Amino acid sequence: MSPVTLRQLEVFRSVVDTGSFGAAAAALRISQPSVSMHIRALEIHLCQAVFERRRGRPPVLTGIGRQIYDHAENVLTEAAPMVRDMRALQAARENVLSFVAQRFVGNYLLVKPLAAFARENPGVEIIANIGPLDQAIEKIRHRDVDLGLFLARGDVEGIESRILGHQKLAFVVGRDNPLASRRRLAFRDLAGHPHIGPVRGTGYERLLRDAFGDIGFAGYSTVTQSQNTLIRRELLLSGTGFSCVLRSAWAEDLESGDLVELRIPGKPPSLEVRIGCPADRPTSAASERFAEYLDTLSTAGTFDG
Repeated sequence: MSPVTLRQLEVFRSVVDTGSFGAAAAALRISQPSVSMHIRALEIHLCQAVFERRRGRPPVLTGIGRQIYDHAENVLTEAAPMVRDMRALQAARENVLSFVAQRFVGNYLLVKPLAAFARENPGVEIIANIGPLDQAIEKIRHRDVDLGLFLARGDVEGIESRILGHQKLAFVVGRDNPLASRRRLAFRDLAGHPHIGPVRGTGYERLLRDAFGDIGFAGYSTVTQSQNTLIRRELLLSGTGFSCVLRSAWAEDLESGDLVELRIPGKPPSLEVRIGCPADRPTSAASERFAEYLDTLSTAGTFDG
């Protein structure tokens, strides 16, 4: 049997103080059927009626009802500070935007949108976690954050998510690499050249491997593994090998000519930019507003590249 709740006692007291179920509903700003439901739940717990109900007359307290009213007054008075504190804590939490973002999404795609959101919502406390893909996914699954933004290829187990955009991948080399001068290439032409890629077994490496499988790229040899973009960039600039990168993150080097995008026929592979949340964690009002704001930007193509 469910215990008596503070809300049931609050509704019961209001009925007594106002003199009717309808007046209590108006005072508490709830419906009259809701008042009746709370009183009925209280009576079921007590196995006794708290009011004598007579059609057309105000409810009259029974003997047990008078006893409960005296206890209700004391309990609600003592609980009032705790209730105020709990409501204050809830209100504070509603004003917190808590999210995690995979490193590329956080560093390249969210910087300006987050700054604009903060400017338009000056009272919101922002807790932004930026890290590797695997870390981002785990934080969402463990319900450490309200929202998560990450790269993916389809749904991720344990996370309710939707697509915000798509980011194209590009095969690139340094301008001094012999592949840079080739006008037309096939994937088999890359087989004899070292591949500079992410660390094997990481979430991002698995995404790339799956993307390669979709376009029929196999037989490559990864000689250098690193999650550090600066290390991969320097190796590419030295002419050491080729790499598959998110094009928008390397746009400056491509535009300057320091790196060259290889001309390989066919549609370039891409990764999804997704926003997701834990399946069973309540989302704060601030996080909901941020998600709605990102959806607006998604419609405008902000997360496509």
